[in-house]
Amino acid sequence: MLRALGISRSVFCRAASALAPKELAEDTIERFESVIADLVDAVIAVYQSTADEAARAFAKLDARYRERYQRTPAMMHSLDAEMRISAVSDRGLATLEYTADEALGRRSVDFFTEESRRRALDIILPRLSAEGEVFDVPYQLVKKSGKIIDVRASSVAVRDEQGNVTQLLSVLEDVTAEVEATRALREREERWRALIELSPLPLCVHRDGTLRWMNDATVRTFFAEALVRVAKSIRLLGAEVVITGITPPIARALVMLGADFGRLTTCGTLRDGIAQARGLRGGRSF
Repeated sequence: MLRALGISRSVFCRAASALAPKELAEDTIERFESVIADLVDAVIAVYQSTADEAARAFAKLDARYRERYQRTPAMMHSLDAEMRISAVSDRGLATLEYTADEALGRRSVDFFTEESRRRALDIILPRLSAEGEVFDVPYQLVKKSGKIIDVRASSVAVRDEQGNVTQLLSVLEDVTAEVEATRALREREERWRALIELSPLPLCVHRDGTLRWMNDATVRTFFAEALVRVAKSIRLLGAEVVITGITPPIARALVMLGADFGRLTTCGTLRDGIAQARGLRGGRSF
């Protein structure tokens, strides 16, 4: 608009000089230039006002975004191109027991355990840069108090027009309680399994008439002893015995029973057992 006013001033001045007497032309031009100056001042004022309003609106929008980011009830942080924390939510700060001044500007991996830091730097961050996103990555973080927590992290990479990573946006979920509960359940299961396996009473699990599991006492009582008796009876007839599918519990039970394996051949699978039996028969078919 200022350029248009300048062009209008030049055109008007040339027209006034050509068409009006000298004194009238000078007075007319002076008046016109005064009007142009007022218009320029008005345009500048309007532009400045608009720019100020836009700046205030942007600042207000930015403050609102930052406030909502800060107050989001989730552990979130943003990293710059150097992998340093540029923003972090209040929930993230509260969980790790740090203030914003203590966290901003530091590398995110500074808060990781050694194992998680090594995995992040060697595996996860290169994959994130290459693929642009990773989801539900397990990490361990260290609180300011020294307590270790378990988290799952999902991150996306923000790139510039040249494809360079300029920012990383991450959301973390504290899964410490879930991990501890799973670990405790697994430990209880292992303790109970050990007690049941070592029980002197025969115990087994079956479903729809099919045995699903049995402890050593069951194998020893109902299977191992019977197997040894049958094998001895067959050997009395002068035949060779090839046993297939011996499981670790049965093998332990046979050893505990003092079974004589001197002439007892065992194979892991039925295919191997058949091959072994054919070998004993000189390759002849049954």
